[in-house]
Amino acid sequence: MDGLIIANIRKELEEALVGKRINKIFQPKKDEIILHIHSYRLLMAAGATAPGLYLTKEKYENPEKAPMFCMLLRKHALGKIVAIKQPHFERIIELEIEAMDELRELSIKRLIIEIMGKHSNIILVNDKGTVVDSIKHINPATSIRPILPGFAYEAPPSQGKINFLHFDKDTFSEPMAYTGISPAIAKNYNTAEKMEQLLNIVKTSSYKPYIIKTDNRKAFKGIFNVPTYFPEDERTYFNTISEAVEEFYKIKEQGNRLNQKTGDLQKIVKQSITRCIKKAEKFKYTLEEIKEREKLKLYGELITANIYQIEQGEESTKVTNYYDNTEITIPLDSKKTPTENAQSYFKQYTKQKRQYASILEQQKENEQTLAYLESVLSALQTELNEAEIEEVREELEEEKIIKKRKRMRVNSRSSFLKFETEDGYTILIGKNNKQNDELTKNATPNDIWLHTKDIPGSHVIIRAEGGREVSQNAIEKAAGLAAFYSKARNSSLVAVDYCLKKYVKKPNGAKPGMVIYTDFKTAFVSPEI
Repeated sequence: MDGLIIANIRKELEEALVGKRINKIFQPKKDEIILHIHSYRLLMAAGATAPGLYLTKEKYENPEKAPMFCMLLRKHALGKIVAIKQPHFERIIELEIEAMDELRELSIKRLIIEIMGKHSNIILVNDKGTVVDSIKHINPATSIRPILPGFAYEAPPSQGKINFLHFDKDTFSEPMAYTGISPAIAKNYNTAEKMEQLLNIVKTSSYKPYIIKTDNRKAFKGIFNVPTYFPEDERTYFNTISEAVEEFYKIKEQGNRLNQKTGDLQKIVKQSITRCIKKAEKFKYTLEEIKEREKLKLYGELITANIYQIEQGEESTKVTNYYDNTEITIPLDSKKTPTENAQSYFKQYTKQKRQYASILEQQKENEQTLAYLESVLSALQTELNEAEIEEVREELEEEKIIKKRKRMRVNSRSSFLKFETEDGYTILIGKNNKQNDELTKNATPNDIWLHTKDIPGSHVIIRAEGGREVSQNAIEKAAGLAAFYSKARNSSLVAVDYCLKKYVKKPNGAKPGMVIYTDFKTAFVSPEI
């Protein structure tokens, strides 16, 4: 939301709203105001993450009781918009409103929105330049520019920047700081000639708003309204700047919401992984402690074989080990009889033998759980939609990693990622373990199945439609995708195993997404989409 975007918005609002009356005012959220102006709805947002000003088509739910700032605006700002200004080409819009004052006389109020990240604000100023009130109060103790009722309104300091509208080609030199020019635009317009071209675009209102789509996973980089260095195929154009801004923030809000959901699940999974790692260390330590359990059995046997040569009260005895004909010293409990010492060693041996078998079983189960959790974490670190995140949550509930919660049953199902190769093969990719199981289960025996070697990741299938043999080109493409949709996506070279699907089996009782496979080959590829 730089000065160029604000200028574009100001122009659009001027054409649509000047001369029209503000009929209704609502405050659906603590930092948002909606002005109903004729047939338009103007959203003013001063939140830290999505500050802005644009015409919206969305209908917002309003609280039963209007907040104080909303009531104040209804008292002072229900009137006709006579002008819309952008002071000094800054990230500020001023709506000049002709409305009745306390003496029932017409006066000009200014409703100002400052679009400045976490410092954004919506401020009502009277005809004398005094702050009537603001959606955020800024105390003198925390800022050199207080915003409080009764204080004189002062515009934000210029920080030594030059008003872009005062650009002069003859006096231009690098570096110079201009108001309203973002780093992305400065990168593209970095000479006097280009700056003059940009100024002409602004003066003639030659705007064509678009948002930048940087990859095929819906990651939007920003809103622009002048030519930039971003390729044409990364741009999505809109008829108006308000439509572009609204779409941008809608996607951003959705992304933030999904990031919050996956972030919460990632935290739980990472905690479970940490517990598995600690368990593995504990198992290793215990196995080290009982590694000489066979010696306990030997001691018991040798004491029994030499029972009549040992006297009670001895702290040790020397006997011949009949397995290798060497002399061995056995520690004894002097308070116990020789028979009791032998029984004690046999008892310790039996206990450690059972402990060893139990730990091996627990160790195997812990390794499987760890591998499973790593696969879930890998899935959560990719781009998932609402349905896919919900599937992961359900899966974790079924595995008793998180508690079950009551939910409305949603009929929508997530779908596999789908790619087509240049030579006409379809590649399908699971985005979570439920999808992985379904994808592999429903593949035909002669489809090609791929997975990163010993690394958590997605199951990938190349369909062998019509029974034709899958090309090496398709295998290489699918292997690159398998590497990308895995924990090794940031590596330069990744080993990917592949085989016919008929050689892939899911053991009874295996966790979601866990399979074994044989008759495979390995490709070494770079992760890529």
